[in-house]
Amino acid sequence: VESMAQGVSQVHGWLKLATPGSFGGILLQHLSHLQVQYPLLQFSVHYQPNEVILRDLYEGRLDVGFVTEESHDESFCSEKILEEEVVIFAHQDHADCTINTKGAICALPFIDYPDRRQLLENWLSHHFGKHNFNQDQMQFKYFVNNLEAVIQLVAKQQGCSVIPLSAIDSHALKNELVILKGPRPDPLK
Repeated sequence: VESMAQGVSQVHGWLKLATPGSFGGILLQHLSHLQVQYPLLQFSVHYQPNEVILRDLYEGRLDVGFVTEESHDESFCSEKILEEEVVIFAHQDHADCTINTKGAICALPFIDYPDRRQLLENWLSHHFGKHNFNQDQMQFKYFVNNLEAVIQLVAKQQGCSVIPLSAIDSHALKNELVILKGPRPDPLK
């Protein structure tokens, strides 16, 4: 980053970074463009939950971290770089495509993964305002640590989940999936 700011013509070396899996696809697209611009630049990319990324940044094991939840720790310099639409999605044969109450969330079988808690918290706050919803009361059929596995399980009618829209927007299985709507018509970004 310092080399780029100083206008050095050939940026090179390893850049160690981490991102939650839900942001990984978008990040890799941007890194591939950067790598074309700076062919001697190498990337070590790790998919981790927010708290692991912040810990590894603090302990110096990473150069850059991307998180889905703002940190108020003054040890970090942070900047909002992306607004991503967050959706709850299910198999296309899901009977009801609308979630009108917080209780309806508890009736859904969910596929859990590391980013689910924060993304669902954001989705619930957007659609229902301040709430005291205990996510531990939900039905979880699986816990996986891979976003591709989440999409595969939902496509196989094993439950639903919450995910950034970009993760399914260009996915090969997107025609088998449906976005469940909340009470607010405007999307969560």
